[in-house]
Amino acid sequence: MRRIGVLGGGQLGTMLAGAIHDLGAEACIYEPDAAAPACARFREVVNAPWTDGEALERFFSSCDAVTYEMEHIDTRALKVLRTTTALLPKLSVLDYRQGTCWSSKEQAILTMPFRTSTSLRIIRMLTSLSSRCDPSATATTHS
Repeated sequence: MRRIGVLGGGQLGTMLAGAIHDLGAEACIYEPDAAAPACARFREVVNAPWTDGEALERFFSSCDAVTYEMEHIDTRALKVLRTTTALLPKLSVLDYRQGTCWSSKEQAILTMPFRTSTSLRIIRMLTSLSSRCDPSATATTHS
């Protein structure tokens, strides 16, 4: 049986480990927070800080492959691991996702400020403006 390690034991890590189990492999979790959801559901759990290089080395060496559930992992210890166990996606993808390659200008484009409105007049006006920018947009309002 294959052992797949999951870095992170939150809700996504729990669902990912469940899917790994459903595919016939054994899932093991590395999660600093002992109260995380996956820690209550799975037996194979390592509770240690992201910066604990020795615990990470042991975790990786006990797995056939390792993946991660989220991008909020402190990667400093991962960068110096001497393991041959594959981390998928690669560490460079995790670095990119953590914003080391994203400028604040790019992030401003991705997340625009917004306001909510209950005024039907304003909603119709904004819908009209957006349909001028995007010909495929259709306006639907409910009275």
